[in-house]
Amino acid sequence: MITGIVDGPRTGGTPKAVELFATCDVADLAAYSLARAVNGGAAFSQSFPFSSAAATAGSFLYVSYETTEFEAFFGFAPHATSTALYVNGDDVIQLHFEGVLVDVYGPLGTDGTGREWEYSDGWAYRQHSTAAAASWSPSRWTFSGAGALSAGCETHSAAGCSAPFPLASYQARSPPPPPILSPSPLLPSPAASITAPTSSPTSAPLASPPAANSAETPEVGSIGDAEYACGAPLARTARASVKFPAPQSIGLLGAQCSYVGVAE
Repeated sequence: MITGIVDGPRTGGTPKAVELFATCDVADLAAYSLARAVNGGAAFSQSFPFSSAAATAGSFLYVSYETTEFEAFFGFAPHATSTALYVNGDDVIQLHFEGVLVDVYGPLGTDGTGREWEYSDGWAYRQHSTAAAASWSPSRWTFSGAGALSAGCETHSAAGCSAPFPLASYQARSPPPPPILSPSPLLPSPAASITAPTSSPTSAPLASPPAANSAETPEVGSIGDAEYACGAPLARTARASVKFPAPQSIGLLGAQCSYVGVAE
């Protein structure tokens, strides 16, 4: 799925890139492709087919317009480059699986200039627990606003950058809230000490790449006509969940992925 898109502040508006997240083990990325519609075009003018390679569940992939400025900004090289990723902050991006639309950023046929989803000199990032969908809905996304990277963001880690791109931070499930501790009725008074649990819920690390979280069950939003996981549509009514195999059932790198759609 598409998790982020950035139009950077460096030379030529670089880096220009898309971040993707593997929701399951992918045996061959060649089944996927990215496409871009320019300046409100009703059809896609450029596309990028992925090369044959495997991807592990929970990993992030980066496709950039070029390498030099991307690496100078983020501190690592992209996985692939393509002129199709020459995004200008108002372009629509789609992800296809075997020629079928499975995820999209922006409404086809609409120029993003001045709209909520514009990312010129800025970025957009997918909200936690939202699934890939073939229809566009801004409610699935967080927007930096145009120009957010214009000042103080020469690099991703620059101290003066007030709105850095949330690199590799997508989580298939929202982090749980912290525990609420209350006095036990067996304690003699409210002033008595309270012992916190020895363990508490923690969220997935935000490092790149993060630990694989394919064994979790991501919540899926109810907005949109079709939502996807592992390149296949989810069967649902109003809401649905995707249950991935337990860690011990996931094969080695390149194993085929599977899921079970469960209507709620």
